[in-house]
Parts: sequence; structure tokens; C-alpha cells
Amino acid sequence: MVLGTQASGQGGEAVLDGIWISGGIEAAESGSYLVVGRLSDLAGNAVAQAGVIFNADPGPASFRILFRAADIARSGRDGPYVLVRSGPWTGTAATSSASARRRS
Repeated sequence: MVLGTQASGQGGEAVLDGIWISGGIEAAESGSYLVVGRLSDLAGNAVAQAGVIFNADPGPASFRILFRAADIARSGRDGPYVLVRSGPWTGTAATSSASARRRS
């Protein structure tokens, strides 16, 4: 599955609140899943990490991760940014740019 991105801002001001990453997994079984992703700059320096826990039944399931603008700004790294996998793959197949695992 291809990942999608979206920048978000609330209140109509020109300030962005964060970057949303959308993706999906193929759940092997019903349960709670954790997806974690990490943003880095082009040199590989860490910028921000975020994740989401969600419930899924067997089959395809979608998710969205929010990388908050405050976390990105705190890194002091200018874009562009790269989404990299964080942590081991266990149990389920996920997108090539995020890691997913079933929570026990």
C-alpha cells in the first residue's frame, strides 16, 4: 500500500499543526496494533517520532500517524523529511515505511 501525506492547520491561520501520514497494514488476526514511524532529514538525522494504536480485524486496515509541528520544529532540522521504518516487524505485514506489530 502506498503511503499518503497531508499537512494540517486548524483555525484558518497559515501555521501548520503537523504532518499526517496515512497507510495500511494487512492484519493477520484480530487485535490491537501499534504502528510507529520516524521522520528524518535527508542526512538521516532524527526529526520526530510518532505512532498510533488501533484495532483491526483480519485483512486490510488503514491508519494515520500525526507528526506534530512542535516536535518537528524542536528538532531544529529543515526539510525535506523522509519517513523511515522504526522497530522490528513482528507478526503482520505493513507498509515499507512504517512498522506495525500486534500488541499482546
